[in-house]
Amino acid sequence: MDADQNITLVVTGSEVGLLFGFLGFDDPNSPLYGRHYAEIRMRNFEPDEARAFLETGFQQTMISPSAEVLEYAIQKLNGIVGWLTLFGARCRDHNKCDKNIVDEVVREGGKLARAEALKAAKLSRRYGIVLNFLAKTGAASWTRIKAILEAYENRSLPSSTVTDIINKLVKMSLILKRDEKYIIADPILSYGISQEPLPVV
Repeated sequence: MDADQNITLVVTGSEVGLLFGFLGFDDPNSPLYGRHYAEIRMRNFEPDEARAFLETGFQQTMISPSAEVLEYAIQKLNGIVGWLTLFGARCRDHNKCDKNIVDEVVREGGKLARAEALKAAKLSRRYGIVLNFLAKTGAASWTRIKAILEAYENRSLPSSTVTDIINKLVKMSLILKRDEKYIIADPILSYGISQEPLPVV
């Protein structure tokens, strides 16, 4: 008997590709292969959703931010639930809500997000090179990413190697593809790296 209706396991993580790989749902050799599971994926809120989320939260804390501050927060925090929640919590802690608190969340969030990205950079300096490059340029094609990696290493790299690096960064939810170019998935991570680039030596 390997099931108990009174026990439910909840596993969370932002790096969904790595999480699923670790759990092994698609691996016949994994103890969890073939087991029932429910998946809940969070996406970034659209601006209207982010506004409603913040307004509902502020009603519960009896804080009334101005429309200008709300719009500033929505634009800066990019609809990411975790950063919106942190913003609301900081306003509650300060018993006020202004643009300075939004900027505080961006700075703090940038450091937190960079600390997570640093773990990837420690696995391979190439991850750090790509993330630093995207934080500086905003977006880049596969060809440009290949060129910057080759420039750092002063040698030609197989296309399969570059594709593998990019795919692993996507799997870690650090970058994503948009309009045929790659960008850092979280603008606050991009900010954090731009303030303190990842080590690549």
